[in-house]
Amino acid sequence: MTLQQFQQQYSIITKSFEYGDVFYNVAIAPEYFKAEDGLDFTGSYHCLLISSEWGTQQFDMLPHGETWEAEGATLIQGIVDLLSQYIKDSRQ
Repeated sequence: MTLQQFQQQYSIITKSFEYGDVFYNVAIAPEYFKAEDGLDFTGSYHCLLISSEWGTQQFDMLPHGETWEAEGATLIQGIVDLLSQYIKDSRQ
């Protein structure tokens, strides 16, 4: 595997956005674990969210049927919906 192939297969989502007059930066990384034949994706994502109002929050986005839920942080539903859309867009 080349570095470019690694970067494409195991990419991290980074976004900057504004919601409710608050600015955010987010990094969303898929969670992998070591398996006999390489790395396997768990289906969950680790997130690091920095806001201009609340600082840094670390949490997981877990699949819940057709939607996603944030575990480990209390977030506005609109923020969870945006992060869910970023994940969905990256999986296409």
